[in-house]
Amino acid sequence: GAGNAIKKGVGIVHGAGEAIRGNINAFADSAVGSREGMAKDQNIVDRGVHEMNTGHYHGTGAGVTPVDTDRERQNRVAQGEYDNSGAYSGNTARGPHQSSMANKADPTVDSNLGMR
Repeated sequence: GAGNAIKKGVGIVHGAGEAIRGNINAFADSAVGSREGMAKDQNIVDRGVHEMNTGHYHGTGAGVTPVDTDRERQNRVAQGEYDNSGAYSGNTARGPHQSSMANKADPTVDSNLGMR
């Protein structure tokens, strides 16, 4: 019905956003030579393209509560976007990317906390 059509539309729009975000982050990580970051960014792009093709959003929510945030992090670990700590291995920058520049370019990263 209408509810499923709306969910599919939201999934398509979200997928497009993820694909764009992954490509922008890959560009930033490429500029600083972070191959590991680029590989993680490709996972974001692939997930976004899948969401656009199927209309199915893989996330658990926007992380409005600590429980939502924890579920989203676990989901992204399972998809290969983050390691079990919620950050890339060996990352000294605050956030999911190998460089501070890539973290600053990513609107989902909070400069005070590392993640939004």
